[in-house]
Amino acid sequence: MRKLQQRLDKIKDNNQAADALAGRRSEVKPESASPVAPERSRGRRRGWLIVLGMVVFGFVFGELALTVQGWSGPDFSDARRVGKATVVSCERRGPIGWGIGYWDQCTADVVWDGGFSGRYAIDRRNFFHADEVGTTVTIGEGAGSRGGGVVFSRPELPHRPAVVALGWGLAVIASIPILLLLGGTFVAARDAIRGVSKR
Repeated sequence: MRKLQQRLDKIKDNNQAADALAGRRSEVKPESASPVAPERSRGRRRGWLIVLGMVVFGFVFGELALTVQGWSGPDFSDARRVGKATVVSCERRGPIGWGIGYWDQCTADVVWDGGFSGRYAIDRRNFFHADEVGTTVTIGEGAGSRGGGVVFSRPELPHRPAVVALGWGLAVIASIPILLLLGGTFVAARDAIRGVSKR
């Protein structure tokens, strides 16, 4: 009988200890117990800021590349025909988009050597300037790269290989974050498709 009483007392003590432990657990606040949710939202916000920064970085360096390229033109000596261009009117473009800063898109009446003439709107950065309206300048017409399209050249805007190389270098720098974003988007889409297919 005494052994049975001792066992019952021991079981009772164990039950009281378990109840006390359960009471302590219920007093713990969920916020202090699990700091995972705030960390996730903070990490997501930081991720979006990184994505936005990469887009802005790529855009700015792309626009810088276009701006630098505007200080070089096709080689005037490669023109297949030469003519006299009278600048008729100009419209200001910019300051951001296809380069940084302002430039003039001008319309000119051109009389080519050989008698042909035509009116052309030339939107190349630094090719014509608004203060040239009413003046006549010499321009050349040549084939675009790989024979596609038409390009115009001027003796005053020579071909500068170093400027072109700098522009291409800036374009490569601009493409790095864009390629990283495209790669990240591809990986995320692939993982999402795999997750759906596993279900």
